[in-house]
Amino acid sequence: MMRIGFLGPGLMGTGMAMSLARAHPVITTLHRNRAHEGRLLGAGITVLASVEAVAEQADVLFLCLPNADVVRDVVERVRGVLTPGAMIVDTSTSLPSVTREIAVDLSHSRIALIDAPVTGGPAESEAGTLVSMVGASETDFARVEPFLQLTSKTIVRMGPPGTGHAAKLINNFITQGQAALTVEAMRRCDSVGVDMTRMVEVISASGSRSGTFMAIMPPVVAGHYDGLKFSLENAAKDVRYARAMFADAGVPSRLIEDGLAAFFDAETRDWPPETYVSGLMRKRP
Repeated sequence: MMRIGFLGPGLMGTGMAMSLARAHPVITTLHRNRAHEGRLLGAGITVLASVEAVAEQADVLFLCLPNADVVRDVVERVRGVLTPGAMIVDTSTSLPSVTREIAVDLSHSRIALIDAPVTGGPAESEAGTLVSMVGASETDFARVEPFLQLTSKTIVRMGPPGTGHAAKLINNFITQGQAALTVEAMRRCDSVGVDMTRMVEVISASGSRSGTFMAIMPPVVAGHYDGLKFSLENAAKDVRYARAMFADAGVPSRLIEDGLAAFFDAETRDWPPETYVSGLMRKRP
């Protein structure tokens, strides 16, 4: 039984830490949002005072952090206390270029950085039924796969370090596009004389149906605006990262430049950044 450190036990990270704790001792530190502390302690997870204290005791260190800048900062803080041969498993949604840079840097200290971002929501996180997209060498993938089997029902090695994060940005380009189209279209139902409830019934049975649509709209019809528990801040960040990745690769997307980026820029001017994407279906503040 290897000791697993987990940094970033927030909305998604808490469930992942609990899934890992079913088979291994897990240690973590407090998240800025203390709402999940009781669940962590109830799962037998040890809570320490600092990220350095967690890393010092961990054989494998999982990260579930807000963005690439935070990942870079945390890695700098813990690299001096991790033992050679340790693995850092970054489940965040991050920039592939930053991931590759960190992976090369850590390799000089014999520490492996594995990018393993996930799809799914908090319920799938706690149930251990996420989907993991993994960037790792074949050797490191064989080492990390048994741990990912505790958090994910589907695990796909995409290629070397950085490709997991690239795949996640492709995935989120699609899902954020679906979310933006859903909100943009459904907010206009009343204006064109279409009953939104009936429209949801039609789309739910048609080719326009998607997992994103079903997460947003049936709850909205029922008066709930948290069906898609993904913040506007994170959605906008994912769009920026995908935009940068495409530009760096020499394949800029007019759809993301002229469509998604403009949509999320406009929404973040009108709504608090912590607003769930589903919450955009409320009347504007």
